[in-house]
Amino acid sequence: NCSGALIFVLSECGVLLTALFCLARIHGRAPGFVALAPLFALLLLRNRYGCPAPAISVGFVLALAAAAAHVGLPWRRPCLLTAVSGLISSLLFWLAGLWSALLYAVLCCVFVLRRMRNWPAGLGCLVLVLAAPLVAVGVGNLELAELVNPWSEGGDWILAVALYVSVPFAGAVLVLLPKPATESSVPKPGGGRQTARLGPAVVVLAFLIGWAVVWLTFDRRQKLLAEMDYDTDCGQYEAVLAAARQVKALNDPAKIRLQLALYHTGRLAEELFSFHSLVEEAPAGGIGEGCRAQSQPLFELGLVNDAEHMASEALVMEGDRPDLLRLLARVHLTKRQPQAAQVFLNVLSLIPFQGERADDAWPTMAAGMPATELAFLARMHTPVLTNDVLH
Repeated sequence: NCSGALIFVLSECGVLLTALFCLARIHGRAPGFVALAPLFALLLLRNRYGCPAPAISVGFVLALAAAAAHVGLPWRRPCLLTAVSGLISSLLFWLAGLWSALLYAVLCCVFVLRRMRNWPAGLGCLVLVLAAPLVAVGVGNLELAELVNPWSEGGDWILAVALYVSVPFAGAVLVLLPKPATESSVPKPGGGRQTARLGPAVVVLAFLIGWAVVWLTFDRRQKLLAEMDYDTDCGQYEAVLAAARQVKALNDPAKIRLQLALYHTGRLAEELFSFHSLVEEAPAGGIGEGCRAQSQPLFELGLVNDAEHMASEALVMEGDRPDLLRLLARVHLTKRQPQAAQVFLNVLSLIPFQGERADDAWPTMAAGMPATELAFLARMHTPVLTNDVLH
């Protein structure tokens, strides 16, 4: 949790610094409070559980960082700037998709139009950004749906568009705002005092409105369901029960995790009906989570083949999650298939902060495995079914 919060705060700082530099460089003036618009948009996007906010925000930060570095150079020839922007936009398209490349091209276009006063070069930035997507679609390596939506399912289109439009929108607001008075200008009697009071009031009002919107749109129920998912993976079953008591309506994966936690704490028969009723849901991307939630109880019940099937389905739909890779490795170790388990542990070792846990469980180094892991695998051979069961 701390590492995730730190990464998000660092991304917010990167967005703020790059947005400040881009707007100041493009418009030739301090942007002020309008540079806070992308920060609030990123907070609103982060509020939505299940939304691919990391992927969307990484593409956004890459576009702003590339634009800040590009417009910060002392360009003298607009045509050279445009040609280099085409190469960088192609790289951004390969790394983060169309919308990151398009945001970068728009910022470069506005910079050329406002600072260099060259319309052909500015429009050339927008034309060159379409070269890489058209080539990718033309050779058949990319479908049109993947071009428009490079993120996985579950994304909020409105908030994603608001995030990517926030910096150009802040630039448009900056154009409409009156320029600050210079020393040579003669202020009207009392006008400077009123302007000085109006500026801080607008900033405070913007902060209050943004804070209220972020607070009211926070989905506390999804946060509790996510905590149940995380605590189940860590084996902290008391924390799972504490979170379940605060949820007014459980979905199907949360119900399975609740039953597993009650079993491990020895309270399945006594407290099963003391929690809130189940509400059936079928959200986008929820099938993978349901398979992942069922895989662990099936494994502990001895239905190893069913657990492998559910975990494999979830791995296809949700990607290389550490909990799925560990479970599939355990399944193959239980089935006396150490080479197959080695494949999943190799992938697990490549995930940040998971390499040490994978190295401790190499099936070819039984002496280096933790004693708890060896005892768990030895215990799992007892309930494993030796015959097929018809359900």
